[in-house]
Amino acid sequence: MMNLSLPMANATPGKPRLTKVPRAIPVASVVLAFLVGATAAHAGAIRRVPTEYATIKAAVIAAETGDSILIAPGTYTGAENRAIDVGLKTLYIRGTGGAGTVVIDAENVANCFSFANSPFHYTSLQGLRLRRGNPCGIYVYDAAPVIMDSSIEDCVTGMLLARYHGTPSGLTIDGCVSTALKVSTGSNCEIRNSTIQNSAGAYGAGVQIIGASLLVANCVIRGNDASSDGGAVYCESGGVVLQDVAITGNRCAGAGGGIRLLNSSATLEYTTLSRNLAVSAAGGVSSAGSSSVVGHSILWG
Repeated sequence: MMNLSLPMANATPGKPRLTKVPRAIPVASVVLAFLVGATAAHAGAIRRVPTEYATIKAAVIAAETGDSILIAPGTYTGAENRAIDVGLKTLYIRGTGGAGTVVIDAENVANCFSFANSPFHYTSLQGLRLRRGNPCGIYVYDAAPVIMDSSIEDCVTGMLLARYHGTPSGLTIDGCVSTALKVSTGSNCEIRNSTIQNSAGAYGAGVQIIGASLLVANCVIRGNDASSDGGAVYCESGGVVLQDVAITGNRCAGAGGGIRLLNSSATLEYTTLSRNLAVSAAGGVSSAGSSSVVGHSILWG
């Protein structure tokens, strides 16, 4: 069972309450230091796509740790603009021109971005619109990317996080066909200030947690449809903490239209489940072999 501290009972409703989730390494401090350095001092060269480098991969190959890659508005397709892997580098990759203007379209033939076996390299992705990644929009295994202020759309799986200890934030994950967010293999991470919606999958169309721990804070999970259990959230042999989360309009053919827990632990604080549907059982929360704490929350409709 996870060792998760609960928010204070007298916390002010409507304001975020922080829950400490133990991490194997002090990710937040290192990430903050890198982002401040990269943003304020531009610790390395600035490489621009497509004016200086025709493709994103060309800029990544040329870049060195500490460099910034700025991508101009446009839609980027083809083999040199997908399956992007920065390797053992720490880069700052940012879309320019405002939300949704930089589109990386993997055309259903590869991941958009992959990060693997680089747990001490904190590449930052920001301001990107990632589309049609197959199998994933973003794939992470034993790596530490900083993922923020981006959208992931129409992928097979939006984001897969394995052995990950970071905090993605400011995301919209939409329209995935095999779960929007999968968290597995010893991950102990968070997702904040994000929307997960309109996705499908067998177990946990919105969020699937297996053998891992996840804190979900200030998020909306809506309109997801699971062909088996857990329309919004499915957690098996792991743990989930939900703080200031709205779970609404989700559906499943099995148990747990909102949440399905199996041999897991769960904490719900200042969370609302409304108008979720299960064809088999438990439109709100279905729990088997699990331990749950529910406070200051609404289960309705």
